[in-house]
Formats: sequence, structure tokens, C-alpha cells
Amino acid sequence: MKKREIEQRIRSAVNDITPDVYEKAASADLHRAAQSGQVLHKNRKRFPGRILAGGLAAALLLLALFAGGSRFIRSNTEVSRIGIDVNPSLEITCNRQDKVLDVIALNDDADVILEDMDLKKVDLNVAVNALIGSMVKHGYINEINNSILISVHSSDREKESALQATVSDDVNQILAQSALNATVINQDLSDDDYILDFAQTYQISEGKAAFICRLLKQDPGLDAAALASMSIGEITASVSRNANINMNTFATDASAYIGIDAASEIALARVPGASLKEIELEYEYPVTVYEGELIRDNMEYEFKIDAYTGEIVKWEEEVSDHHQYPAETPQTAPTASESAPVETSAPPETQGSAQVTEENVRALVMEKLPDAVIKNLSYDYEDGRPVYEIEAYVGYVEYDIEIDANTGSIVKWKEETEDDAAVHQSNAAAGSAGIISDADARALVSSRVPEALITELKLDHDDGVQLYEGEAKQGVYEYEFEIDAYTGEFLKWEEKIDD
Repeated sequence: MKKREIEQRIRSAVNDITPDVYEKAASADLHRAAQSGQVLHKNRKRFPGRILAGGLAAALLLLALFAGGSRFIRSNTEVSRIGIDVNPSLEITCNRQDKVLDVIALNDDADVILEDMDLKKVDLNVAVNALIGSMVKHGYINEINNSILISVHSSDREKESALQATVSDDVNQILAQSALNATVINQDLSDDDYILDFAQTYQISEGKAAFICRLLKQDPGLDAAALASMSIGEITASVSRNANINMNTFATDASAYIGIDAASEIALARVPGASLKEIELEYEYPVTVYEGELIRDNMEYEFKIDAYTGEIVKWEEEVSDHHQYPAETPQTAPTASESAPVETSAPPETQGSAQVTEENVRALVMEKLPDAVIKNLSYDYEDGRPVYEIEAYVGYVEYDIEIDANTGSIVKWKEETEDDAAVHQSNAAAGSAGIISDADARALVSSRVPEALITELKLDHDDGVQLYEGEAKQGVYEYEFEIDAYTGEFLKWEEKIDD
């Protein structure tokens, strides 16, 4: 009810009340006068007390009406609005007591979420739990699609911050009950015309429009229309590798994370005696990680730890830049007719400075990683120092190693889990029985095409899986194949006529 309407009702109430009181009082006294034989003058004011009482009653009624109207206004006036975007986009409006005034579905997916729910007049936390629970039930929030955007606007800035924390906590609680982890992205909303225009142009929620506009500020080269068509998870995935985008500009809820202290302890436990140089929370789709660096003696260690599980997903060891390597035999500067090679792939036999053989390097790697498959091993120069560069795999873990060709010391050790390693855990488990041999792989191909000539066959590593890949020919046909090195299963088989 508007203020003007309330004022009109008050004036009407006063006009109605006062005459009624007067007439009743006058009638009562006239009746008593008739009974007693008194004659009253019609125009004489003989009822000041009664009129005063009537006026007081009117005033009290006016006050009550005003107070009731005021309470009605407060209870039905929008104070806050909360946007929830996953792919379903919903907007909740609340009064000052955090009672829901309305829940609006902003796209077709949101209609599915609301179903037949009537959330008006319920507490905000009840509404949030109901909506998030429905998103989980309908599969909009899962282990893969796990980014949720919470957008809050309130006329009270303190209340705005409190609502962000409260809603995020409610979201995490309901997800914890479903054994799901999610990244909750928080942002405040302003009534900027360009955001509202953006939302209207692309038919998306105000919260999602604000999120995209803030990304566009960081990188104007992004495709606005493409982002508008994506879910929040897809948006964060598309920008996660963008060097111009800093997701830390958005407030991400960390209530479900292990915490910096716990992450630091995990890293330090791996290198006793090391010092923690730095550590920070970073969002790297599809996970949030603690990224940091340790130092011990002349070694530097870079790591990434899953913020939810505490699992080390990346580990890199490297000799620090200030480390003094053994002095090498001085060399004179090359003449104009000479060239001093900086890098070479020549074998160590041609490099007189190398004291460690390739066999020594292989033995060293296999000693540290008995189950490793060495994919590449090459001889090179790094900052004027001869080194062996090794790429090896154990299951779905990749190792990049550098070994000093003079001393045999490890100068770099980089360990990183493949992004989709979890998909291939069964293969890794099967690896305990070892990989099949080259001869076994050839036999499998021959079992498919008995008379085929295998022209190429090599052990490789692809997306967390060790496999044999190769080519074969039989008559006019060519075959390309991939075989799981653990199970012997054909992962790829392509057949075509030789041109």
C-alpha cells in the first residue's frame, strides 16, 4: 500500500469516526433530558468531555491504522534480492526480516526447479535449501557442473555482506548432505543500467549479466554472446586458462576447503625442514587449489593441493636459480668461422663433458620410479650445462625430469596428475599386474587381421592411459589402432582403403 493511499484512508477514518461519536452522545443526552423534563438548546455545546473522548478514540484508531499500515509496508517491501545461477537462474526477493516475498524463474530450467513449490512467506534459508536441493535432484549440480553464482543486492550494505555469507553457508550445507563439493562465487549487485541492458539483450539474469560484464572488463576480447549461452560452470571453465582473467576478484566461499594451514602442513610434510615461501588459493577449473612454493637448501618446490580433498595434484622440484654449479672448463669465445651450439640432441658420446651415460640415467629413473614408462629421453644443454631431459609416466602421473649429465644429480623433478586421471583409475589399478608386452600387442592385432603387416607400434601415454598405438596393412587396407597397455582392450580401431 502506498503512502498516499494510507493518508487518504486515515482522513476518511477521522471524518467517519467523529460524527458518529457526536451523534451517539447527543442522542443519549436528549433521551435522558426527555425523561427528566429538561429542555436542551440544540446549538449549545453541552458535551465537551464526550466529544473529547470521541476525538481521542479517533486519534487512537488513526494511530493504530497508521502503525498497522506501517507494519504492512515493512513486511511487504522488498529490501533484498538474491540471484542464484547455475544454469537454472532464479531470483528471490525478501523483506527486512528475510522472509521470502517471491521467487521468480528466469529461464526454462528454473521452471523445472520450482515445480509446484510455493515459497512465499517462508524463511530465506528454507527457500535456498529447497531450491538447491531441487537443483541437485534434477542433476543441474553434480561433481562436474559444480559452480554456483550467488548475487546479492540490498539497500543495507551490512545486510548485503551478511546475506552473502548466510546464503553461501546454506548452499554448502545442503551440498554436504549430498556429498557434493562446489565452488560458490559471490558478488554484489548494483543497479547499473548497462548490466540491466546486457541482461535484457541476452535474456539472462541480472546476476549472470553482472558476472559476464566483470569478466569482459578483464578481457574485452571475450565473446559476450557465447558466454551468455553457457552455464556458470561452462563460463568458469572457458576462462580458467585465460591469462587475463583473475577469478580471485570474485569472492569465493571457502567454508568447504581444508584451509591454508592444513594445505601448508601437507606440503611441508613432504619436504621435512623446508620453509614455506608462499601459498594462495587459486581457482583452476574444475577444482580450486592451494598453490604455493617451498624452499630447502638449494631446491625449490612448487605445488598445487586440491582445496577440498587435500590431494597433491601437482609437485615440481627444481634447483634454485642462485645455486652454484661445478665450474666447467673455460672456453674461449667462438671465432667468426665457428659456431658454439647452445642446444643439441647429439648423444653423450659426442659431448666430451658428459660423465653420465644414458644407461645410467635410465637406471636412476627406474630406481626412483620402478613402474615408470620412459616416453622420451634426450640430451640437451640448459644454461650452458649438459643435462638429460626425461619424460616418464607412472599410471596417470606424468614426470618431467632433468639430470645433470656431469654429476648425475637431479636438477628438476616435476610431477603432475593428469586432469582426467580419475576417469582412468581402473586402468591404474590394473597396472599392478604390469603392462602387456610388445609381442602381446602384436598378437592382439594379428588376432583381428591375421595376415596384417604391422608397420608401426610404440608404447605411448595419452590422457592418463598407457597404450600401444600403431599402424598395420593388409592388402589394400590400412589400420590405425590403440590398445590399453594394461588390459589389452582396443581403445581405437580405424580401417580405410589405401589411396
